[in-house]
Amino acid sequence: MLPLAALAAALAVGIVGIADHSRKSAAIERANVALWFCQHGQGRCADTKPATVEAAWQRRERRYQLALAGTAVVGGWRVRRRQATA
Repeated sequence: MLPLAALAAALAVGIVGIADHSRKSAAIERANVALWFCQHGQGRCADTKPATVEAAWQRRERRYQLALAGTAVVGGWRVRRRQATA
């Protein structure tokens, strides 16, 4: 049962990560547009910078990768343990 739970957890982490990546892409696009307007004197310059959005994404991406690795280890350990006792 634990391997199935690990698989479900990995699937959930993957879905959340993909959705987060899409949100990050949209945020970078907005930040790029705002930066262009700022650099051309047509907008305010206090908006979020694309590099800030990317850095925040990279921190979250690392957490997603660690979560996926953790679910793989737990699921694999349980399968291996089951095979050893069979």
